[in-house]
Amino acid sequence: MSIFLPITALCFLESEIIHMILLTIGFAMSSLFLIRGILSMDKKLGDKEKMVMGVFILGVQLILVLMYKFYFFHLY
Repeated sequence: MSIFLPITALCFLESEIIHMILLTIGFAMSSLFLIRGILSMDKKLGDKEKMVMGVFILGVQLILVLMYKFYFFHLY
């Protein structure tokens, strides 16, 4: 989640497009880091379990990024 510290500094610019691009980059980098880290720890998981864990991680990350955008920046 430390990727969102520089993104927070850059998101004080008044451009909605820049906000969306930066938050999308942060979402992608953070999700990739979490998925690679968690799924590499357990080699005995099957493909179905890996898919469920990956979708769950992406869903939680998406919720957190949307909360960050709408709550922290008050963009309605």
